[in-house]
Amino acid sequence: MTPPSRPLYDVAVLIDCVAATGGTLLTARDVLADSCKISRHTAAVLCSSDRATHTLIGEGIDVLGFRLHEALDGDVVTPDLGELDAGDLFSGVSLFLRNASA
Repeated sequence: MTPPSRPLYDVAVLIDCVAATGGTLLTARDVLADSCKISRHTAAVLCSSDRATHTLIGEGIDVLGFRLHEALDGDVVTPDLGELDAGDLFSGVSLFLRNASA
C-alpha cells in the first residue's frame, strides 16, 4: 500500500463496485486506520446487498450508491436493474429505448 501523504483526513471515500457483505470496505477502513486519522468514512458503491448496507451503516460508514438493498444469494449480490445494466442507465440508452418505443 502506498502510505497516505498526510496524517489527518476529514473524509475517506472507500470504493467498491459491489458490496456483498461489506468486508472489503471494512478491511480498507482498518488498513487506513493503521497509517492515518480519518474523521469520517463514506463507501461509494454501484450496488450493495441489504446486509452490507446495514453492516456498513452500523460501523459508522455512510453508504452512497444506486442500489443499496439488493438480495444476497450465497456470495452473489443479485441487483435488479430491470432490462438495462448500469452502463446503459448511465449512457442514456434508457432514454433512447423509451423514445424508440413511442
